[in-house]
Amino acid sequence: EDGETSAAVTAVGKGDYEFKGWNDGRNDNPRTDLLTKDETFTALFAKFFILTYAAAPHGAIHGDAMQKVEEGTSGSEVEAVPDKGYHFVQWDDGVSTVKRRDANVIANKTYTAQFEADVKTFAVTLKKEGDGELKVTGIEESKLNAVPEGTELTAVATPTTGWKLKSLTAGTQDISTYGKFAVTSDIEIKAVFEKITSVEDAAFANVLVASNPFDSQLRILNGDLHGVYALLNAQGVVVRSGNMDAHEVMIETSDLTSGLYLLRLTAECGATKTYEILKQ
Repeated sequence: EDGETSAAVTAVGKGDYEFKGWNDGRNDNPRTDLLTKDETFTALFAKFFILTYAAAPHGAIHGDAMQKVEEGTSGSEVEAVPDKGYHFVQWDDGVSTVKRRDANVIANKTYTAQFEADVKTFAVTLKKEGDGELKVTGIEESKLNAVPEGTELTAVATPTTGWKLKSLTAGTQDISTYGKFAVTSDIEIKAVFEKITSVEDAAFANVLVASNPFDSQLRILNGDLHGVYALLNAQGVVVRSGNMDAHEVMIETSDLTSGLYLLRLTAECGATKTYEILKQ
């Protein structure tokens, strides 16, 4: 009757379809109407899908992380936010933007934001005293001002003719044996070269004994030096001896006891030099 309220009517979807609203913009379901004339109201139905946005460890999702979206339409924008010390990499479907809004939704989907730790970088500076060349291998020279933490590099110090390497350090660490060092902070690599002033210095300028301390083997990198070597224990007893004919001599030391040893090198010219070395 004119002016009366209609009975309640409920719109019920079939199958995968759900009620989405009435054609006059109302969403109440069931609905009643106060009638003053004949009216036709149409119930609208659609499929809906769930968009889920998740964060892998070390990050979070800002925005509606679970969205119910009508088929063919767009979801709302979400953002992947990394924890302190981490940065966003990408979503697991390959999307590389931190913020995303998915359009034309036609299926249930879950997208996971991936994060990884920030990489700290440190500066490696080179300094030398005397005449010689100092360089670092394992990274381009132009990148020494930003070396990733934990990078292992090798310093190579080459004296010019008439000079020898006196010391090679990485910060306070002596790296003269192998030249290797790991970057864990800003660090200065310093090479000190000194002039060769005697026959002995000239004869042994390019000789390297490695490593010190030594373990199962001891190496003598003698370059062009020819002569003999003798390895003596702390009591002065010769425990190893031999010739230096090749450019490198390997001494087997696995059966020697730990402690201090002396390595005496004698060149063909008669010059001698003694090195203090330690067996681990």
